[in-house]
Amino acid sequence: MTEPRRLPRRLLPPVPALLGLVATAFGGCPVAPRTAEEAPPADPTAGMSADEQWAWAVSHLADLATYRTAPETLRLDAIPPAADGTVTLWTAELGSSATPPACRPLVFGREGNVLFTYLREDGAGGDAGLEAGSTRVEIRDGELIHGASYEVTERDENGEVVVVGAVGSEPQILGALSEQTADVLRFDLSVDWLAVTCLPFHSRRLCTDGTEQVCESCVLRAISVPSSGTAGGGGMVGGTEPVDCGPCPRDEASPLVEPLDRIVRGRTLYRAGDGHGPALWLDEASCTASLADRSEPAR
Repeated sequence: MTEPRRLPRRLLPPVPALLGLVATAFGGCPVAPRTAEEAPPADPTAGMSADEQWAWAVSHLADLATYRTAPETLRLDAIPPAADGTVTLWTAELGSSATPPACRPLVFGREGNVLFTYLREDGAGGDAGLEAGSTRVEIRDGELIHGASYEVTERDENGEVVVVGAVGSEPQILGALSEQTADVLRFDLSVDWLAVTCLPFHSRRLCTDGTEQVCESCVLRAISVPSSGTAGGGGMVGGTEPVDCGPCPRDEASPLVEPLDRIVRGRTLYRAGDGHGPALWLDEASCTASLADRSEPAR
């Protein structure tokens, strides 16, 4: 199962500070701040809608093409409730460490467009009415959240319901909704937060006049925040045959760092997982059949 990302979602540092830290970490030079005499470049995304800005970002940074900006929308009207309004979903994964895996029911209550249930630390529960000593699990905005906080209420002397506190551990997003069918809800989208940085790339040329020319350019990359260090550290290429050296090519990518980062940072993004994300089944038979399929040896 894809490692869950932790909440709360953090705002990133200002772009100049972030770029300096990232460039230093990857062996490059911090981006020099713009002097007061330099006019800021025109914003290429001015007047664009949010969707148009995202399309523009994807067109300039191929790393973003594997992401989507929202999970599937949960269609609650396609999940028949019981007479008391609860919804029973079946799982062999969530909150259970049984060996071999076995399907068990989770009874979800509903608050508006949110489904919720409670699991005890021993994996028991799955009851919309079980709160004490348990962990709340929610399906909210297409995300399956373990450890979601919830309000504790009681009735006052006038019989009115009042909030007296809140309970919850550090929430984790176990997955986001990738597919909803008549049989199953699959949460196989992983959640990520990104920043855009510029990795330095150098090209070295031997010139016919006996000198050597080194040109620096920018390679745009999207990295997870905090970065795992997999974005790479730039590089250098060079030839051994002398050439007529003219001016270095213009760096077209560096001016795009700020507008791209502004579009990406702070936005929750979703990427297809490995097919092993949590699944909630609408009936026991479908859940059991999925276990049988999973246990069959590969041919």
